[in-house]
Amino acid sequence: MSFSHAGESLDYPGSPLKEDWITGSAASALYPDMKEGNTVYVCGGVIAGHVAGGMSMDFTNPIRNNRVDISGDPVVGRSVFGGYGMYTSVTENKVHVSGGTFGEELPSEPKEQVALAGGYSAFGEVSGNTVVLEGGTFSRNVAGGFSTTGAVSGNCVDIHGGTMEQDVWGGCSSQGHGRDNVVRLFDGSIKVDMLGCYILDMSDDDVCRNRVEVHGGSVEGNLFGAYLLWGQGDIIGNSVLVTGGNVAGSVVGGIFQLAGDVLENKVVVTGGNIGENGMGIFGGRTEAGRAERNTVIVSGGRLIGERDVDGEALSGFIIGGYSASGVARENTVVIAGGRIDGDIIGGYSEDMDAVGNTVVLSGSPDIASCLIFGGMSDREGTDVVSGNTLRLEGFCGKVGNISNFASVVFSPASDMDTGRPMMDIGNGQQTDLRGTRLVISMKELSGGVPEVAPGDSLVFMKNDAGFLVDDQTVFSGDTSVYRGISRIYTFEPGFSNDGKQVQLTLQAVTSNPALPSLSSGRRASLALLNRGAGLLAEQGMTRTRQAEASSLRWKSVVAFSGGYSRYHSAGGFRLSDETVLAGVVRRCLDSRSLLLGVFAEGGWGNYTSHVASVNSSGRTRYAGGALLARYDFGDEKTGDGWAADASLRMGSSQADYGSYELSGPTGGYHSYDSSSPYLGGHVGVSYVRHWGARTGVVNYVRCLWLRQKSDSISVRQDHVSFGHAESLAFQGGARFHYRLASHVTPYGGLWYEWECMGKGKDRVNGETYKTLALRGGVAGMEAGVELRPWLQVPCSFDIGARGYTGKRNGISGCVQCRVEF
Repeated sequence: MSFSHAGESLDYPGSPLKEDWITGSAASALYPDMKEGNTVYVCGGVIAGHVAGGMSMDFTNPIRNNRVDISGDPVVGRSVFGGYGMYTSVTENKVHVSGGTFGEELPSEPKEQVALAGGYSAFGEVSGNTVVLEGGTFSRNVAGGFSTTGAVSGNCVDIHGGTMEQDVWGGCSSQGHGRDNVVRLFDGSIKVDMLGCYILDMSDDDVCRNRVEVHGGSVEGNLFGAYLLWGQGDIIGNSVLVTGGNVAGSVVGGIFQLAGDVLENKVVVTGGNIGENGMGIFGGRTEAGRAERNTVIVSGGRLIGERDVDGEALSGFIIGGYSASGVARENTVVIAGGRIDGDIIGGYSEDMDAVGNTVVLSGSPDIASCLIFGGMSDREGTDVVSGNTLRLEGFCGKVGNISNFASVVFSPASDMDTGRPMMDIGNGQQTDLRGTRLVISMKELSGGVPEVAPGDSLVFMKNDAGFLVDDQTVFSGDTSVYRGISRIYTFEPGFSNDGKQVQLTLQAVTSNPALPSLSSGRRASLALLNRGAGLLAEQGMTRTRQAEASSLRWKSVVAFSGGYSRYHSAGGFRLSDETVLAGVVRRCLDSRSLLLGVFAEGGWGNYTSHVASVNSSGRTRYAGGALLARYDFGDEKTGDGWAADASLRMGSSQADYGSYELSGPTGGYHSYDSSSPYLGGHVGVSYVRHWGARTGVVNYVRCLWLRQKSDSISVRQDHVSFGHAESLAFQGGARFHYRLASHVTPYGGLWYEWECMGKGKDRVNGETYKTLALRGGVAGMEAGVELRPWLQVPCSFDIGARGYTGKRNGISGCVQCRVEF
């Protein structure tokens, strides 16, 4: 916060006291004459009246950007205000206190008197004021902002120490609305209540987004995110967070004492002790309105409660939404940890329905004595069941009993202990599941679960007193679950023979038919490497041969190819790729055309696959080097005759894989990254024949070989071993050319390739599964043109395109450049 320095600066002791603007007492108050940008320092002494950073009793001059800083051990008999205005707005003032005594001379009535406020206005708006307390004793209330009839918004109180004998409010107003006020307790003691916002009288607007946080210290009263006595607005979106400390009373996200709705308020508890003298925790509470969409989340701490001799809870309740005479609907309670002594209720209405509420249990909270209700009502004939849901999400523990749920959803942890039930019910009463829908929502079993054999059971609920069921007690949901990615367990839901357990009994174990999808990344990588081999053999060697017409000089070659292919194999995958080749070639013998070349190569691509009804995608890339050689046996003058060529290449390849469907549509995301070296090469023979000076044909046969080394990775808890993958392909074809001019030679050709292998032997947890294979035939045609734009410059270009059909369908294009130096 920034403060203007245009105002006055007062120091006490030192600065003279003035007539108190509230009581009229002479020489008893400390305040500057300016309205904004003031700084008041108090480091000791006694001030019988009031202290203000800025003060105004007129209709002009808003009070803003003032600061009061109090240290030492002063005594202020009445109130301290960062800013005080009778009719004007009071904004962005700040009070900091590290010690002292405040408010002992204030009258006992009205009870809303404040010993300290960041900002106060009788009829104006109070907003953006801040109070920071590190010590001191306050006989009356403390407020971030207080207004009699105006709005209070964005005010804040941070407490790091001190004793508050009465309430602490982030914002307080008799009739205005209250929004975005905050109180935070880190240390210190509050003897009564702590409220994010307190509206004393009628409000015509909603009370929204106020917040209370307790991280330490103690509160002997209650916590309220917002409290509205009565009015025409609603309590919406207020919250309480407790991470530590002690709260003796109740905790309520938002409360409407009379007629009004409480909506979307929240309480979150992660630690601390609550409820020694209170009723418990409420997401929202109202006497006559609706309690809807409120939430309580407990993941730690202790909620203290009492029970009578019959075991009925008297306190320590957790209630998502409570209404005395309205509906309690669509509230949520989440219990993920901590200890709870009372009962847990999704929604509670004394006189009307409590429906559509949700209770979620997860982890291992201490709730052994808790009765858990979806809905409750004190009046007979109300609906306390419809739409209420109990969700067990990785929960494992004991409860007293459950009641009033239309459905129970079982979502066990992937490492569920087969020797323990998810829910052990132990209050000695039967559990009423009549009309209840039991929903199985299992995603997978992890490798940490003991081996389950057909006939074994996973126990969801256990009650030694048994269950009450009827023909409307039905099971639904997932009965097949994946163990990792390799196996599928098929269960049958039902009750045990003695009727004391709700369980899943294993019927069969089968292999996951989607496993072939795992090889998509590796096969896409192999396909990309083969595309590089084609560029090296078909384009690189063509350029090498062209060096024979020159003297013993180096020629540089750069080739780039890009394409799109669809491979038909067990559903198939699509590969968009780019490959690049760069190097130098040279003729090494005068008498015969022995040509050698050295190249660097690389490529990258993206693939999508649909294999075994599983969609996946990923990227692949490689980088390496290559050696090329060609020996021409033909006529040196005409170029006709036989030639032989060969290459050797090696490098490293990488591929990644990702799919949301490998273990079913709800199995989550599975991925891997694989890296392995590769080694390959080719040998080939060709025959060149010319008809006249312009026309010629090259017939060729090649054998291309490639080996991609093995790799091992983990997918979830399963070990996947990719064996080495090999490709062995034979190519044969013919390319025709016709020289239109000395610098333009178009060409075209036909070719055929047969891939003999194109696969590897892959395993999951040591078991072999069927993998993709590139084996099959591909026919293709090509067309292009060789250009030498500048006859005086030793530079030429080759632009061509290819089309494929067969095992692989697609097109590709190539651009190549050769420069002599």
